Amino acid sequence: MKLAASITLAILCSTIALAAQEDSSLVRAAKIGAAKRRQLSGKHHIVIDDAYLKTTTGHISTASGSAELPPLPPPAKTTPPKVLGSGLSPAERENLRQQVKTLQKEGEKLAEQADQPYSDDGNEDQTARRLANIQKKLVEAERRLNPPQ
Repeated sequence: MKLAASITLAILCSTIALAAQEDSSLVRAAKIGAAKRRQLSGKHHIVIDDAYLKTTTGHISTASGSAELPPLPPPAKTTPPKVLGSGLSPAERENLRQQVKTLQKEGEKLAEQADQPYSDDGNEDQTARRLANIQKKLVEAERRLNPPQ
């Protein structure tokens, strides 16, 4: 009976020891991470006080006053450029107005196509790029038609 109990106990202990050694890679990684966190939290943090400064070597410099900064240079005076009008001939103005109308119609058409859930009229990315391009062209044309004053 004692022999059977001791054999059972030996098998049980060896099984436990063997199982502890054969952790999976994830369990080993978790254990290593936990050990590192425990080790980091146990580190002493340095507090710089008189006692610390007396025991360390090195140079610490102090200043009795602050140095004066050089004066700022005077701001440069810039005059805004004079705008004498848009500089566009009536034919160029009309051409720009037509471009604006055409771009607005195309933008509305593309926006309508983009709202359709299953559109066969192109790629969504291409439509978005074209809409952004139309918006840029519209802003540029509006700026040329109505320059800032």
